Amino acid sequence: VMDDNRLLTLPSNERIPLKVHMKMIFEIRDLNYATPATATRAGIVCMSDTEGVQWRSYVNSWVNKQEYSDAHKEQLKKMFEKYGSEALYWMLKNTKIQVPMVDICLISAVC
Repeated sequence: VMDDNRLLTLPSNERIPLKVHMKMIFEIRDLNYATPATATRAGIVCMSDTEGVQWRSYVNSWVNKQEYSDAHKEQLKKMFEKYGSEALYWMLKNTKIQVPMVDICLISAVC
């Protein structure tokens, strides 16, 4: 729990005062265990993975940073668009992934 006095209280009741220059970032899957007070005090960024929005944006950014001709960049984008979803689906159905990962992590391993 974090209160208005910038005091972070851990489940062990240990209290950590945050200095003015300190910021905290929490990466969470959902807000199931967040208190209403925490949810209202925090700036929340939702990164949806619906229909490959994240990995497609990542691929476009990665391709644009490459020192390839425009024609090669467009070809790469087309290949990821054509085969990216199929490859992810195949991996989900035909492999046993030891550590669950979101699609963007799997795609970024290729880039």
